[in-house]
Amino acid sequence: MTYRISFVLVTVLYLSSTTTAFMQSSLHRDSRTKYGKFKRNHNQSLLVSITESLFVEDASDCSFSCVGDPKCLSYNIAKSPDSNGIYVCEVLATDMYRAKDRLKANSSFHHFSPMSPCENWLCNNSGKCIPDFKQNDHLCNCTPDFTGKHCDTYYAFEFSRKGTSDYIIITSSMPSLTAVAVCLWMKTADTDNEGTQLSYAVPGTHNELTLWNYKKLGLSVGGRRSSSSVSANDGKWHHICVTWENNSGSWKLFKDGSVAASGTSLKTGHVIRGGGALVLGQEQDSVGGSFQSFQSFIGEMTGVNIWNHVILDHEIARMSQSCLTGVGNVFQWHDFKAHVKGSVKIIKPSC
Repeated sequence: MTYRISFVLVTVLYLSSTTTAFMQSSLHRDSRTKYGKFKRNHNQSLLVSITESLFVEDASDCSFSCVGDPKCLSYNIAKSPDSNGIYVCEVLATDMYRAKDRLKANSSFHHFSPMSPCENWLCNNSGKCIPDFKQNDHLCNCTPDFTGKHCDTYYAFEFSRKGTSDYIIITSSMPSLTAVAVCLWMKTADTDNEGTQLSYAVPGTHNELTLWNYKKLGLSVGGRRSSSSVSANDGKWHHICVTWENNSGSWKLFKDGSVAASGTSLKTGHVIRGGGALVLGQEQDSVGGSFQSFQSFIGEMTGVNIWNHVILDHEIARMSQSCLTGVGNVFQWHDFKAHVKGSVKIIKPSC
């Protein structure tokens, strides 16, 4: 079927709170608004069945016609008018995304498809944009550390109550270690309890590796403890790291990028045994259990990473500048997300 049109007014806008939202879509049709944003493919045609052939006096009329036709998803239009000033406009029921193998060179035509939703919407933090052309929308396939519509939400764990039922546990995945670094972000205003950030237990040694007591932060390796006067329970976010190596038993405790405590001869020659239970938020008195409520963590925690070597001071200082930095080579922050127990909430951190 062919016929001539000169002008079709199909774009009618009633300004409302939804106007901005639909303007971000490439092809939008409802009872109040019709809007199209097309991408030109020079000297190409989409070689598919033509729904309608129109003859228009202005190339823009082809766009208006497509937007007004619910069946139209794209169109081909002649590059130049004929001797009578008329353009050939081919209305198509598919687009170059669904039929990308049918987009062919054609020196006489240009093809117009709606801009990909992924050209309007960005997925942050290395997320992959997956276009949804039917809905003129998109999905973001986020990297494991991020969530949200645009992968812009870095998650944290919220431990909201004292007790022994809220924790994160990973079993059997820890390798044996002759050196270790643990870094995390935490926020708590708890002044009553000896909150435990992290504990690792193996048969026979329930304090094989423990970071505990945010009133006076301490480190345990192989059942031996080193304590400090460093606190981190003032209700503010703090970047906390501990490092240890077995050659001299040297250890360091970092708070907000600076060394806050250190020592030597902590379990010199010891090898942290693998295959145990790693727990966030509770101190273990047996492998994977026997928690005590006064040692439970109350507050928020994010960015827990574990390495099998000592991290240099300047690297820890750099990591303390942002809660998005640091990627462990033993455990990474996203490894913990699937192992939540009790009423631990996954939230957006404020750090």
